[in-house]
Amino acid sequence: MMPMKSQNDKNNFRSSNGNSSPQNRGQQTSSPRSKNKHVFEKKPGLIYHGRFIAPDKRRLFMDYFQTIYPIFEMRFSKNNPPPAGDTQRPLLRPVYWLGNWQFACLNYYHPPKGTEYRCLKAELFPPFMQKIVKDIELITRGYFPAKDVPKNWHLNTCLINFYGTDKRDGKNDDTARVGDHKDFEPGPVASLSFGERAFFQFVFGNQKLKQNVAYERWLEDGSLLIFAGIISS
Repeated sequence: MMPMKSQNDKNNFRSSNGNSSPQNRGQQTSSPRSKNKHVFEKKPGLIYHGRFIAPDKRRLFMDYFQTIYPIFEMRFSKNNPPPAGDTQRPLLRPVYWLGNWQFACLNYYHPPKGTEYRCLKAELFPPFMQKIVKDIELITRGYFPAKDVPKNWHLNTCLINFYGTDKRDGKNDDTARVGDHKDFEPGPVASLSFGERAFFQFVFGNQKLKQNVAYERWLEDGSLLIFAGIISS
């Protein structure tokens, strides 16, 4: 999964969180598999296109992935030690950043105060990817209301996540998951998915709610998901 984002020093708190593992985060109104009926979906707050990346473009992505060297980052550093009760640990999956590299050990980009010394300049999008990014920006500006797309907004950073299975202490460890969390992006976020499909949820972040899930679906190989503003449940 490749989330592409825009970052500056503005603050944009979102009421929903993403989750890419098929875990039950509250009662679900239907089976996750039933959510996979629609190849294309529009609703307030998001667009989903299940076949956005054509086969020839997909090959370009696969060839590009063979040329990069993702790393397993450590969650904390000497300057940002684990809080009480927590321990130093590597992230579940290897990652690679384009645009700028946000390091977990630097505590990520976290406005309004955590906007400096959180990342390093990374390489630009490769040319074939930049063309696709421009197409996604046009789709975004044409669909979402102006209040959800900041002035001069662009997709200027990309996190490439390599999900799979890792062998740790002689045992297979499923690393194809991300827990509930909330990022602080100042504009729309676009995500491209490749390989095995991923189960994605937006949740309210309150386990006590009878219905904690605002929206969920399977993200298919070659699919595009764009979200911004408030997503209707």
